[in-house]
Amino acid sequence: MTAIRRRVSAARILLFALAIGVLAAGGALVAHDSEAEAGTLVGVWESVAPLGLDCQTQEPYGPLIRSVYTVHQGGTMSEQNTDPIEGPYRTPGAGTWKPTSDRTYTAIYGHYGFDPLSRELNAIVKARTRIRLSRDGKSFTENGTFEVFDAAGNPLLDPSGAPITGCFTATAHRLTF
Repeated sequence: MTAIRRRVSAARILLFALAIGVLAAGGALVAHDSEAEAGTLVGVWESVAPLGLDCQTQEPYGPLIRSVYTVHQGGTMSEQNTDPIEGPYRTPGAGTWKPTSDRTYTAIYGHYGFDPLSRELNAIVKARTRIRLSRDGKSFTENGTFEVFDAAGNPLLDPSGAPITGCFTATAHRLTF
């Protein structure tokens, strides 16, 4: 038996053993109880929304971006999006959330942006949002604001000298099996 075939055979045995272990554990490693999560924000969500909104007129601007939120039990969350302004030069987003009333939550999250040439930290983006879970627990709407800071924590300014801030809104749908 060649070395490649031995590695493939060993990999198949390992995968088979892992699958048996998952089945023996009741599938706990690969599935979650969607019914139990339906009344809570905990879960994985996807949205498609404009990059932002004019805070005064509520007119959307920028391209449509996709976002994925993973909301963890205990009040933490992570976020990824396809914002073309930062593209691959940003970290994943991380933050916290808490319930404020029935089906309503607040969240604060942020990420770091890097200069594409120097690879140095050049932006800290912080978002605050209000999230309203639908009655059936399959979607939520959010309305929030964001601020952008430089590496020293000072407000980042646009070419006119105004701080870079904005508003956003989105509707997200729960990802389930």
